[in-house]
Amino acid sequence: MSEMIMKNAFALLNDEQIDFICGEFKIDRTALENMGEDELNSVYEGLCDIEVDETCIAGDNAMSERGETVSDIVTVVGNEIASEQGYFDEEEFERELKDEAP
Repeated sequence: MSEMIMKNAFALLNDEQIDFICGEFKIDRTALENMGEDELNSVYEGLCDIEVDETCIAGDNAMSERGETVSDIVTVVGNEIASEQGYFDEEEFERELKDEAP
């Protein structure tokens, strides 16, 4: 994945989400903003790992606040990566088709 795709994806996050990432990975905002492609990929993979861990911990129960936050981040970043790579959400595509129908 290109550095620009990753930077664009992380740029969509709000301050709370950025603060979460910085806290989890013990980095400051400037370090996150200056990361290259490999480092951003590593952070994203780490976030995915946290999401899996939190999902397993929750089991059939509600996800923790940490789990909810990381899940939201992974969704935002993952959707942007997919979009930039030409993938799309099937439900969104269906809605667009209905809007364009005569």
